[in-house]
Amino acid sequence: MAEKIKVLEGVTITERNGIWQFQMWLASENKMVRESLKTTNVRVATQLAQKRWAEITTNVDNGKPHFSMKASQAVEAYIEHKTKALGRGIKKGRLGTIRTHLNHWLAFIGEETKLNALHLDSCANYYRSRNEIIEKAQTTLVNEKATINAMWEFLYKRGEVRFVGFDFPQLNKYELDAEKIRRQTLTNDEYNRLVRTMRAYVRPKDHHLEERERYIRQMMRYYVLIDSNCGLRTGELQQLRWSEVSLTMEQPDYADKKSLYANIVVLAHTSKTNKTRRLKCRGGYFFQQW
Repeated sequence: MAEKIKVLEGVTITERNGIWQFQMWLASENKMVRESLKTTNVRVATQLAQKRWAEITTNVDNGKPHFSMKASQAVEAYIEHKTKALGRGIKKGRLGTIRTHLNHWLAFIGEETKLNALHLDSCANYYRSRNEIIEKAQTTLVNEKATINAMWEFLYKRGEVRFVGFDFPQLNKYELDAEKIRRQTLTNDEYNRLVRTMRAYVRPKDHHLEERERYIRQMMRYYVLIDSNCGLRTGELQQLRWSEVSLTMEQPDYADKKSLYANIVVLAHTSKTNKTRRLKCRGGYFFQQW
């Protein structure tokens, strides 16, 4: 029978196969801590057990849980939580984006890292690390930050972590104006350059295109030009049906002749915001060409 010695209240050491094991009942988490002391000497084992008791007690008193999720487990818990909201405020494409963002975070923080080992500044070098892999647009980094801290807030509310979110470094003034810049459209010069580039993209003599390849490029050309005029999100445009588009000839205030406009209805179930909206955009002839 294994020898068991009481060291402190709720703390014992037990000999198994000649090696002393540490056991401590953690009432705050309703679990038993079991660890090998890696010694065959009972006196040393007793000292190590007292030291380990002091470390665990101090951490718990400071609000640091002893039993902590790994980072990978935390991500899966959050993904599971979001999956339950599919069709009720979150789209399938958005769920994929969340997983992508959090996979980048796991690559940075380490899948096996325990949550209780992380602190407010643990993501201080996140932007730098991501840019060392590949230069990322700042809006991408801002979106990744939002996803990471949304997960962390979820964990905080569940009592898994002791602070509500990471302190990421300020990118620059751009981050303050991110929403304004994100909603900006192409300038007239940028749009005209895009039209010329897409026209050259499908020109057979420039690319020695076979009929099938040219057909595919034409479809991509119209797709890009339609989106440059209507500004729909990718998922919204890909789910758009002909019954949700009507074309009208109108004469805008700034022009001398009429132009073909597209009147588009974006249905709630295809929209990221779950709200139906209507918009009118120029470039209706691209729909005709499609």
